Amino acid sequence: MYRKEFTVNRFKKYTLNIIISFTILFLCANLISYFAVRIFLKDEQKITTKINDVSISYTKSGKGLPVLLIHDFNSSSDEFGNTAADLSKSYTVISMDLPIYGSQNSKVDYNVNNLAELCNNFMSSLGYNSYYVIGHGAGANIALEMCRNYTSVQKTVLVSLKEKNLTAKPNIMTWLSNKSYFLYMIDYATKFLNLQHIDMTILEKNFKAVSRIPYESFKKAYNANFDYKSETNDKNLNGEVLIIDGKNYDEASIDYAYTLFSKHNNLKIHTIENCGYHPQIEAEKMFLSSVEEFLK
Repeated sequence: MYRKEFTVNRFKKYTLNIIISFTILFLCANLISYFAVRIFLKDEQKITTKINDVSISYTKSGKGLPVLLIHDFNSSSDEFGNTAADLSKSYTVISMDLPIYGSQNSKVDYNVNNLAELCNNFMSSLGYNSYYVIGHGAGANIALEMCRNYTSVQKTVLVSLKEKNLTAKPNIMTWLSNKSYFLYMIDYATKFLNLQHIDMTILEKNFKAVSRIPYESFKKAYNANFDYKSETNDKNLNGEVLIIDGKNYDEASIDYAYTLFSKHNNLKIHTIENCGYHPQIEAEKMFLSSVEEFLK
């Protein structure tokens, strides 16, 4: 009897030691990865401007008609990867970072309609009174409101448009998970159908940007996105609209698009087979071909 109890207690002790050791290793690996990305991954040189006291960082490349790229909330302007470089061969590409990074923008109203107005004012400040917009995820919601409300938007591409980009309101644990390299990587990977298409450089650039978001900005931006609901069929769209979705991520988003735009004739929908939430990365060539055909 004594021997049996001793064996059970020893097993419990070993199990506890394994759990503690694994937790310490996991935390250490996260800390090393976090600081390695922050220190050794070089920031791309970006231009900074102010619109109504809101700081906006962006890159600008290429020549031709202007195209504004708006990224998802849990990401950065780097998420468009090679798409931005390829489009810049025929267009002037402006990739902006939404003003959720850094404490200097902690007082920004992150309501989707306000961000749409900010983006339009930003393009006007650059001297563009006519331009195209490509938005991804939450950025697609912003792009949608831009094409509803501003005649300066001539054509709009909505990538992975969803009725709800968030299924639950964020909390401090969600914010802290964005500072964990491995948890961020796991969440990012779940949005790909084919993991071999994940670009680690893009992932790490996104992680570096997201890990800089102050908690108050994170909470305000994500709550505004959680509460967002698009109006249905009561406003005409400015210009033409193309919706691009990865079929294997969320088929409900396609149904949402048809419901949202059922009365509009200037809409095209391209569903990419065998693709997840990031068609601009996972199906890069097909995505670029679809966008270029639409914009020309």
